[in-house]
Amino acid sequence: MPPHPFPRLHYGYLFYALCEVVFSFYHAYLVTKVQQPGPPPNFSKKLLRTVLIRALETGMDDEDEDEDVNADISGTISRAESMERLGGSETTSGSSDVKALGSGSTSPIPLSGTPSRAPSPIAGHSRLRASSVLPSFAVARPLDKDDVRARRFRDELAMWFIDARPEDVTARAVERWLAWSLYAKELEEVEVEAENSRVIREQHASATLRRGLPRLSSGATVAAAVDNVMPPTPTISPPPSPLPPSHESFPPSPMPGREDFGDEAVEAARTAAEYAAGWSKPGARLEFLLWCREMFEARQGFEFPRRATSWNESVGEDEESIKNAPHARAMRLTIDPVRVQSRPLACYLFANALSRFTVMRAESNGFSLEQEGRLRYLVRRPPRWTRQLAEARDARTASLHRPIIFLHGLGIGLGQYSTLINQLATSHLASTHPILVPLFPATSQDIFDVNFLNPVGHHEMTATLRVIIQKEHWHRCGITILSHSMGTIVGSWLVKSLGALVRRMCIVDPVCFSLWVPVVIGNFLYNKPDTPVRHLMRYFVGTELGTAHALSRHFNWASNILWPREEIQNLLSPHHTRIYLSEQDAILDAKANRRYLRSFGMKDASEGGGLTMARGAAHGEVLMAGGTHMRDILAWLDEPDA
Repeated sequence: MPPHPFPRLHYGYLFYALCEVVFSFYHAYLVTKVQQPGPPPNFSKKLLRTVLIRALETGMDDEDEDEDVNADISGTISRAESMERLGGSETTSGSSDVKALGSGSTSPIPLSGTPSRAPSPIAGHSRLRASSVLPSFAVARPLDKDDVRARRFRDELAMWFIDARPEDVTARAVERWLAWSLYAKELEEVEVEAENSRVIREQHASATLRRGLPRLSSGATVAAAVDNVMPPTPTISPPPSPLPPSHESFPPSPMPGREDFGDEAVEAARTAAEYAAGWSKPGARLEFLLWCREMFEARQGFEFPRRATSWNESVGEDEESIKNAPHARAMRLTIDPVRVQSRPLACYLFANALSRFTVMRAESNGFSLEQEGRLRYLVRRPPRWTRQLAEARDARTASLHRPIIFLHGLGIGLGQYSTLINQLATSHLASTHPILVPLFPATSQDIFDVNFLNPVGHHEMTATLRVIIQKEHWHRCGITILSHSMGTIVGSWLVKSLGALVRRMCIVDPVCFSLWVPVVIGNFLYNKPDTPVRHLMRYFVGTELGTAHALSRHFNWASNILWPREEIQNLLSPHHTRIYLSEQDAILDAKANRRYLRSFGMKDASEGGGLTMARGAAHGEVLMAGGTHMRDILAWLDEPDA
């Protein structure tokens, strides 16, 4: 047999095949590794309550409501009147637990017009009856189950349950979902914790009575109960909070070169005090979970059924049978198995090569690749930019030199933003504005990065960016944020952390709004793809190892949400805030987001506002170089303050 004309090529094929085999085993090992639980969400009860109330009150004044719903606020409702409408007498039970509903307000409930004396349909809810202040839909304006707002909420809640109709969602199913969304735990864990606390307290109370000691205070810790010691004021220290630090701790004018973020000890003490006050009481987590379920029932106008309509007579009526029955399965992102599809080494090599090419191209255009802590970033400093220009008393001069931070989305890294980075580097902006581009390897398929499966979280991300901002002296002049897709989550962290230091924001394809409706995670991870675009998105992005792990183990919805009215300064000013939605977005519901943002007073660009619906555009198409919307964004970034 004559020799093969390309014998060396065979060795090349063999080497590549061996690399793929070895990589497939390594990938399988990593898939097993990422199934471990992620860091628990350690939020205070006050924060969770505030987030819950804000979410539930959304949509109560939609444009398509009846006129009486949109009536002007003309009165208030006291606690005594609240209890009268609930069909009971005033009580002080549990009032200390619920003092700040809504946006942290302790004011009485707003009342629209003359109240009706009809009793609330949830009059039997003991936990709501014990609350000192209630949102309007629970008392002042109780919803009927046929109200359009109640039906919409019921339908949105049912979206969390896979292939389930609203009538199939039982009380037990909702409680299981709440155990995940509040604590990232199974409901049974929360119930066992409450039962253990009760048993230990009863044992301790019995022991103290026999010994003639005073009874255990309601705030005693479990450890103190076991030791039969009468404890002082409870001191429960929470693990490090995943929330960004408050913008109040950011100093207005720190000394150059110092990494001083203000009195963080005061901030940590405040967080620890809130945490201890909320969860030190035995069984507090279970009680709060049940309180949340009652709030849901008030919002939808009726109680969740104990039994699903699909059950047959073999399911008994006793509590144990109900617990063991097949309830609707919910999407529980951070405790469900991480869904990963394998892919060849070649895919990762291609994605990394494309991102590396983009970085090299940016470096050739004046960017430098630097690192602070675990965060790598590209930064371009204009040669003639000085701190004095950015701090000029003339607002126009200062705004023309304000730094820009671009926060990219998930996918294949900077490679998919190659034209955008190049356009920023070669435009007029680059000669006057410093530009910063943080890199996120965990959601960029950068499997060779040391932090691929250890993403930079909320607190670390904002703390690191604050160090960079201070080191560059940008804290004296403020910043402009341009964010896209998953980058809007990081943008929301910065807004919470920096406050007024964020002078202007441009948000493209936002996934940071209305996270209590599972459109984004459903389309991305759970729902069966129904279009070719969603099939491609699911395989190449949604089920990629790093992206799936980041979303399934490091996604804290309570801190990722951006509240437009409360947290975006100058929301209604198109000069300060621009939001772009893509009409054909396969990831988020652009029409629902537009309706949500308009409910806060935002106007469309055609009306002179800052809200733009890109007709016919797909996710990310707004940022395509040379497009109409990208030209508008570049012009907006260079627009001076008045």
